Amino acid sequence: MSKRHVFEIAFVGLKPGVHEFNYEVDDKFFAGIDGKKEFANCIANIKLQLDKKTSFMLLKFEIGGRQM
Repeated sequence: MSKRHVFEIAFVGLKPGVHEFNYEVDDKFFAGIDGKKEFANCIANIKLQLDKKTSFMLLKFEIGGRQM
């Protein structure tokens, strides 16, 4: 769980507008989650567009990946 801070977004300091974030997630990301391992042996590429407005945020996720 401690390595998940890499995925935290300090949205308070972001200016209004569209911001893009790209992440690559592998088994290490899911290691701290108990239960079924639906995402075992995979690499997921995540593109996140955060559109910050003055009163709300709009998030758009594009997720793709492959099994190792």
